[in-house]
Amino acid sequence: MRLCLTFFFLSVSFFSLAQQTAIDQDLLLIKERLDSIVDFTVDMGLEVDVNFISMPKKTGTLIYRKGAPAKISTDDFMLVPKRGLDFKLEQLFENPFITVLRKTYIKEGDSIKVINAIPNSDKADFSIAELTLNISKRRIQQTKISTLRDGSYDIFLKYPDDTAILPEQIKIQFEVERIRIPLSFLGQDVKVNHKLKRSDDIKKGAILLDLYNYRKQP
Repeated sequence: MRLCLTFFFLSVSFFSLAQQTAIDQDLLLIKERLDSIVDFTVDMGLEVDVNFISMPKKTGTLIYRKGAPAKISTDDFMLVPKRGLDFKLEQLFENPFITVLRKTYIKEGDSIKVINAIPNSDKADFSIAELTLNISKRRIQQTKISTLRDGSYDIFLKYPDDTAILPEQIKIQFEVERIRIPLSFLGQDVKVNHKLKRSDDIKKGAILLDLYNYRKQP
């Protein structure tokens, strides 16, 4: 089962840069940290914040091994949109792109850099991505991905301490009307307000992932 968690965790190996374009050097330093991760297992909790969906928190375990698809072990059904939330950060780097510096600033003593990744290939599934990098801690803090068909996604990463490269929480905000949510996969304990679902209001939604008890694969 694929999960929107692949937004970040498959990005552990997302820099397959077979290209000769100018890439931000701080982004490449973050790549080196992610490349050093070989495998891990982590427990997780998943919550959905969509105005017409009422769903209790789901739990499961994710198993990651470098070079292989991430595996989810769970007794619950989980929200797995057919297209959109399975858009992985690694897909940003499958085709040639350039990076453009937008701004730099200091926040809470850390050096922050905001860059845009702009594809120069018609094969790319996104039009532009904005990456907020914490240069001092060498990690990604926030990403905004604008896709060609499924709207925009904002990804916020929260880390447990100053040295962590893997997050303890991921929040993904999205435009509900731009994705297809397979309600039949949400489980029998989920309630859907169909009146709200059919309303013409622009709907915003979010998925919150709590990640805890990281451990190395045996």
